[in-house]
Amino acid sequence: MTSEPDISVFRPDRPGIRKVLGDLEAEIMELIWARPVDQGTTVRDDDGKRRQAYDIFVRGGLGPDAAIGRPLFRRVPTDGLEEAVAGLVAGWLDGRQPDESFTSFTRRLTDDELGALAGLEPARKREREEEEAA
Repeated sequence: MTSEPDISVFRPDRPGIRKVLGDLEAEIMELIWARPVDQGTTVRDDDGKRRQAYDIFVRGGLGPDAAIGRPLFRRVPTDGLEEAVAGLVAGWLDGRQPDESFTSFTRRLTDDELGALAGLEPARKREREEEEAA
């Protein structure tokens, strides 16, 4: 019998990702994020300098409802990742249905609703606006 971790705990008194992760999990994620990235994406800042950025994928999963995640946000600057992920997780903890997984939650909400939680504009909406402006 395997015990599942209690992921329903939100600790507003703790910093950063430790609000939702234990110390060991947070340390592992911080080590992963601190490693140099051989591949990735970049974004230009206001001064025109290239900065490291990431795409955030959601709605993927394994098992009976297996699916490949799709990009929700593209080219999120590294310094904006923590706020975006914290917003998504906090929104899930506050707005989920009983026993609803994070994946089910992201599948139930629209891109715009998830964007409001993360404080970012969804990729598809931004791409459409860029196409219309061209």
